[in-house]
Amino acid sequence: MKIYLIGFMGCSKTIYGKALANILNYSFLDLDEVITTISKASIEDLFSESENMFRTIETNAFISTISLDNCVIATGVGTPCFNKNMEWMNNNGITVYLKLTSTRLQERLTIQKKGRPLLKGLQSNELLDYIQNTLELRTPFHNRAHIIVDPIEISVQLLNNIITNFHLANFKINSL
Repeated sequence: MKIYLIGFMGCSKTIYGKALANILNYSFLDLDEVITTISKASIEDLFSESENMFRTIETNAFISTISLDNCVIATGVGTPCFNKNMEWMNNNGITVYLKLTSTRLQERLTIQKKGRPLLKGLQSNELLDYIQNTLELRTPFHNRAHIIVDPIEISVQLLNNIITNFHLANFKINSL
């Protein structure tokens, strides 16, 4: 089974992903790390060269996960929104949207702006507008996730239970 964690930057995909993988005894994969390994360039450098080129590399890295099993994969914030990736994830694994409010994201991202090319050059007052506008565009994709949770309100153990119950219910339906 593959579990895809999706959500806005700063929502704790990597933190939850590593903890969930540990509980399940699965491997953990951060898609951004795969992209930088394959391309031998940073996300920021790839993005500054061309967003379209970055999205192509991102999708190719993403598709390379098809052969993985028993893996938790933290995707990039835009991964579900391009090249029918959300549809592909829903068909090939369990998708979990770690959903935070724009205000919570602003609090976190004000501290964590470094290394995030989409936030480069944004002043504090512009950050909330950027988050709200981007969420408005990306939420329709993220809301297609099998499971939607607030990572502040839910423990990794409870998330594991929710995923397990979803998987078992889905397995029973598909087995009929």
